[in-house]
Amino acid sequence: MEKQSITNTSSSPWIRGSCIGRGCFGTVTKAVSKIDGGVFAVKSVDLATCLPSQSESLENEITILRSLKSHPHIVRFLGDDVSKEGTTSFRNLHLEYLPEGDLSNGGTVVDETLIRRYVWCLVSALGHVHSNGIVHCDVKSKNVLVVNGGSSVKLADFGSAMEFKKPTAGIAPRGSPLWMAPEVIRREYQGPESDVWSLGCTVIEMLTRKPAWEDNGFDSLSRIGYSNELPFIPAGVSELGRDFLDKCLRRDRSQRWSCGQLLEHPFLCQDHHSFVTESSPRCVLDWVNSDFEEDEVSDVARVESTVSAMARMSKLATTGGAKWESNGWIEVRANAFEESGAQGEYLVSARVESELNTSVRPPGNEESTSAMTCELLLQSGNMPGQKIETGHEDMVHDVQMDYYGKRVATASSDCTIKITGVSNNGGSQHLATLTGHRGPVWQVAWAHPKFGSFLASCSYDGQVILWKEGSQNQWTQAHVFTDHKSSVNSIAWAPHDLGLSLACGSSDGNISVFTGRADGGWDTTKIDQAHPVGVTSVSWAPATSPGALVSSGLLDPVYKLASGGCDNTVKVWKLSNGSWKMDCFPALQKHTDWVRDVAWAPNLGLPKSTIASGSQDGKVIIWTVGKEGEQWEGKILKDFMTPVWRVSWSLTGNMLAVSDGNNNVTVWKEAVDGEWEQVTVLE
Repeated sequence: MEKQSITNTSSSPWIRGSCIGRGCFGTVTKAVSKIDGGVFAVKSVDLATCLPSQSESLENEITILRSLKSHPHIVRFLGDDVSKEGTTSFRNLHLEYLPEGDLSNGGTVVDETLIRRYVWCLVSALGHVHSNGIVHCDVKSKNVLVVNGGSSVKLADFGSAMEFKKPTAGIAPRGSPLWMAPEVIRREYQGPESDVWSLGCTVIEMLTRKPAWEDNGFDSLSRIGYSNELPFIPAGVSELGRDFLDKCLRRDRSQRWSCGQLLEHPFLCQDHHSFVTESSPRCVLDWVNSDFEEDEVSDVARVESTVSAMARMSKLATTGGAKWESNGWIEVRANAFEESGAQGEYLVSARVESELNTSVRPPGNEESTSAMTCELLLQSGNMPGQKIETGHEDMVHDVQMDYYGKRVATASSDCTIKITGVSNNGGSQHLATLTGHRGPVWQVAWAHPKFGSFLASCSYDGQVILWKEGSQNQWTQAHVFTDHKSSVNSIAWAPHDLGLSLACGSSDGNISVFTGRADGGWDTTKIDQAHPVGVTSVSWAPATSPGALVSSGLLDPVYKLASGGCDNTVKVWKLSNGSWKMDCFPALQKHTDWVRDVAWAPNLGLPKSTIASGSQDGKVIIWTVGKEGEQWEGKILKDFMTPVWRVSWSLTGNMLAVSDGNNNVTVWKEAVDGEWEQVTVLE
């Protein structure tokens, strides 16, 4: 039996046991009452070291749960306190202990009768929440806990919940983006109707074991918020089930059914008398429902669960308790290319910075959607393959290595950044976790080491955070940029010759460039409405003009940016007299769908400027221009017939890596005649 770490405080009426979960909110541990031996769960934050957002979330959950009357399908609130444990003070929330796990940890639920049972429990719980003037704001499978051997479920995690208020402009969205309703993504409104949309997404998640929307980062949020699309309902769902989902997933919130109406829907009411609603015990001797007041369950029929239900549930629930720890992995692979000329290109250095050849594979198929994984391909033939556990609790969106190739920074939907040390002998070590964002973190970017140890991150919360390393692996927030009103989707550091400058592209349509001053302050320049529908990506031009290395005399540095957007265009911008102006007329228009990524190639003396763009339409286009003022010309590299995630150049600018929606990374090389040839493919 695994030995548990127990902290006994003489002044506390309970004993803290082993840790069973960690996250943005703090930690969850088992606890045992000194009074009656009851086992319960304690969600805690360290008052000395926690972020304001962590303590606010916990206090909010305590307030909400304290105000709610007990309900058989809501995790029970058992109290709260502040405990002194050694020299550390903790703020604690006491909850019933539910060891069977949550719905996100198991398999698909193939039996529609069982799904109806779970959905009825959730609708009943949400109806109770809404009737008390509260919105849950984060309904999803991960917040639905299994009880009674799989015969019933309970709604949990009220950290994002809020009292419902009349609609106001410019709300701050709460919850998990892929489950948010369209009006929440647009920051217009968040109310009971929004929970109903999330419920519909959760039902689809039960059926498919993956979110109702594919996690393609911010562009998925744009589809949810601004398109006419609806989540795909899998085959095999009954007509009643489809009609129920239709009542939940209407883009016009005024057309969605309320929880009261949903309880009367034939999909639920035909079978609700067989739903099991027993409570979980507080201690080992309390295996019956004696702790429930009669009025809490008077409206729910109590019947024994069947053997078949238990068998079905075994496919869904976890067997070893709630899996709070991350199982997310990043595979780091080396690949020495055998083709002529390619090996020397990629054996130059293990220094793989964001400006060079780091390729990320976002999960995009059925095998990877349930795992928090991506692949980082190091273009260094002498580095052994490594697997690095990220420690993230949700999808990984970006991976970047520092200048020396010794540390990996990862960005995730769990709102954190992880930094991991890697070595050539295959070892890895978790070095730091950076918390501060209140939404999914889309990208990270290391600054050049000449400026010190800086890392930038951007998030759905609209913030860009600049992190600074003081003593080794001790990171603090050096600056938080809050200039954008919507998700910041892309960040890029300028070539170090241009100083410490960071470009940021946002869904609000604007591009901001933040430049550090000698006194530690920051200057800001903006490109308003660069792409009115939203900016997806930004990339800096080299600091020298094409052909500069073979020219004589001193040349002025070049301040140019390329950007891609949801308007299907690529644009080029130039800094002139302190302001950014468009430097290509018209915009570069060959794509037929959103431009996901742009990358400006290093020129190293080449007589032309080159930009690569990858799009949702599946095409990669190579844009080139010779002299200043000439027209850009675009040539399709290939139609990959699947969305293109990333494009990334080699050091010399004559090799291009392309990451696509089929989880393939292909490498392309420009021949002497200007044609592009595929060098290799990594599947």
